[in-house]
Amino acid sequence: MKIAIISDIHGNLEALNSVYADIRQNDVDNLVCLGDMVGYGPEPEAVVNFVIEKGIGSVAGNHELAIHEDERLEEMSDDARASILITRNLLSAATLAFIGQLPRYTILNKMRFVHGMPPDSATTYLHWAGDGEIAARMMAVAQQRIFVGHTHRPIGYSFDEIDLDVIFLREGKTRLRGDSRYIVSVGSVGQPRDGDPRAKYAIYDSEADEFDLRFVAYDIQKTADRIIKLGFPKYNAQRLFSKMDGFDS
Repeated sequence: MKIAIISDIHGNLEALNSVYADIRQNDVDNLVCLGDMVGYGPEPEAVVNFVIEKGIGSVAGNHELAIHEDERLEEMSDDARASILITRNLLSAATLAFIGQLPRYTILNKMRFVHGMPPDSATTYLHWAGDGEIAARMMAVAQQRIFVGHTHRPIGYSFDEIDLDVIFLREGKTRLRGDSRYIVSVGSVGQPRDGDPRAKYAIYDSEADEFDLRFVAYDIQKTADRIIKLGFPKYNAQRLFSKMDGFDS
């Protein structure tokens, strides 16, 4: 089975359209979204509707949680908080209801999909966890292939129940080892922060046990212009062009 995995679209419809066009050329069997469809970007309603119309299974990200839970705003940066407040006014009642019922994780063909960290966290960052915590969380679930988002940067870890090894993922294919557990952050469609502004997503081939990290160009300026027009923080637009960026919620 070939599964396309997208995450952290953040209201960036231009990036999503380009990624989806690339996905259609790769003969995948299924498509999963790891959350954060909204936040930061100018077209959250259109992005969520796209996910619904294409029948893409999705889990909740921390930005989806913040849409409904005011206490989540306190965990966010100033720009993220301001963006959520604007985003709430751009969403229809139907979309708000859809976001509110998203699961914290999903399991498909012996793979676990969650926004932050297993088993079901939408807020814990993979790159902030220590080795011991990462290994413990990997061992706490039955699935040996775990895919997450949230970091906006592709990175992975393998664990053979003795050693935990980091995998610095690059564009292209990475063969996994059948006897090890893996947790992989697939990067961001709508707001990459890994030094390359192109949209990121992944295709995992379960038969070949191979992970393909894909980089897709899109019209960044069009998204940036719309961000400014709608009154989002200017930093949301500027960071789309950035060769390297920091982390926030």
